[in-house]
Amino acid sequence: MQWSLQNLPCWRGLCKAEVKDRHGSALDILDLLLEVMVELLGYEAVLEGFAVVCQRWYLAAACHALCFRDRFETWQRDTLIRLDDLVSQASEPPTENMETLDWPFAIAMEHAEVELRITEFLASPPSVLLVTLLQYGHQLTSLLQWIHLAEDNAGKVSQTHQRQLLNAAVKELGRRASQLATGGREILEHLPDPGLPSRWGQWFETAGQEQGISEGYCERFVQQRGKVSSLWERTRQNMQSAIESYEVIFRISKELKLGPDEAQSW
Repeated sequence: MQWSLQNLPCWRGLCKAEVKDRHGSALDILDLLLEVMVELLGYEAVLEGFAVVCQRWYLAAACHALCFRDRFETWQRDTLIRLDDLVSQASEPPTENMETLDWPFAIAMEHAEVELRITEFLASPPSVLLVTLLQYGHQLTSLLQWIHLAEDNAGKVSQTHQRQLLNAAVKELGRRASQLATGGREILEHLPDPGLPSRWGQWFETAGQEQGISEGYCERFVQQRGKVSSLWERTRQNMQSAIESYEVIFRISKELKLGPDEAQSW
């Protein structure tokens, strides 16, 4: 018996499909095409084929430098440039005799403006430093989860193919984790000293009293500087915790043993 694609019922349905809604019809046609493939090849063959193709395309994108590593490198470089510029504008409180200084209120307000710009860069959207780092970290953990799921579904593709995919994924996982940990620590070293605002508060409290500035205003300035110090310290601590988690994932990537390295170059 001569076989013909036109003899398949789902193929005849595909040919008769009417185009009513462009978006809806496209999805309908894809559904019909899938029915054709399942009827022609069988469910198991289609499932295995899609598993192989989808995994390959996923890793082709995930392991490409443009997908993660190049973007993080650009963000890290821009972040360090901006951070260094802002931190360089901050200075320690004056050490000269109070009598030789201009009115301390103006000096304190000028420094408070610098603190504000630094704080906005660290904690205000859309340039939230820690949030952006954590977003890159989420992509890292998503890849780790994909490796775990791929191991669980290893029976759907050949062992050789699965080993190649997993080795490629683990290698990319290690590269990403190393880049995040190293880059994060470099940013951490460039963060402002969280004790600086408090030192300015202490200085202004003394200078303000000597210059006759009201006690209430001095207290509010000291409290504000304390809040800024706390925010800077929390940013540093949270970033340290994130970096340590990336270092753990890097060690995990080194401990994973998936057989001989037959990973392809993606």
